[in-house]
Amino acid sequence: MKKISVYWLSFSCLCAFMFFGAVLVKDLHVIYSKSCFTRAFDADWSVEEINERFAIRVAVLFEVNNQPVKGSYTFGDRFPNPYIAKQYLEKYKKTHRTLFYSPKKPGFCALERVFPWKRLFYCVILLGISVYFWILQRRLVARGFL
Repeated sequence: MKKISVYWLSFSCLCAFMFFGAVLVKDLHVIYSKSCFTRAFDADWSVEEINERFAIRVAVLFEVNNQPVKGSYTFGDRFPNPYIAKQYLEKYKKTHRTLFYSPKKPGFCALERVFPWKRLFYCVILLGISVYFWILQRRLVARGFL
C-alpha cells in the first residue's frame, strides 16, 4: 500500500466523520432547544408535496404565557404518494398529542423529538475507521514499509 493512499483513506474518513458530527450536533441542538411542552388547542393537518415526495405538515395554535402562538411542523417521513401520506396523517392525528417548543422562540415547535441514532452510529463507525487507518499508517511507518 502506498504512503499517499493510507493518508488519503484516513483523511477522507476523518472528513466524513466531521461532516456527520456537525450534522449530529445540529440535530441535537434542535432537539434539546425544544425543552418546554404543552398541548395545542387548534391543529390544521395537511399533506404537501416536497421534491416529488409527500410529507405531513401541521399548523398549530397554542398558548405560551397566556399569549397565542402559531407554529408549524413538518414530519420527517416522506411518502411516495398522497394516499399513503393521508393514511399516516390519520394515524399521526391520534398519536401525537404533546407539542414541544423552544422557550426563546415559541413558534419553533415540534410534535415529536426523535434522537438521531443513525447519525450517531455513522459518526462512531467513521471515527473507528479513521483511527484504524491512522494506526495502520503508524505501524507501516514504524516497520519501514512507508
